[in-house]
Amino acid sequence: IEDSIRSMDELKLNLAKLGYDPKSIPMVIQYNKRDCPTAARKEDLSLVLNQEKNPEFETTASKLKGVTESFEAIVSKV
Repeated sequence: IEDSIRSMDELKLNLAKLGYDPKSIPMVIQYNKRDCPTAARKEDLSLVLNQEKNPEFETTASKLKGVTESFEAIVSKV
């Protein structure tokens, strides 16, 4: 969870450095590698990573589970 928090903070910082307001950009949250036995609970991830209540998806990219749904959700927000 700590790595995910750090990654989200870096994303927001980089967007701000480029002159973008992260809250004004359509976003979906994708929780990948859900098939890993050590995967954090979605509820825990959502609590700390998705305070803006963006659409969120559990995915297993190697099996294409949830990937299409995530893509369709972000495209529909644009």
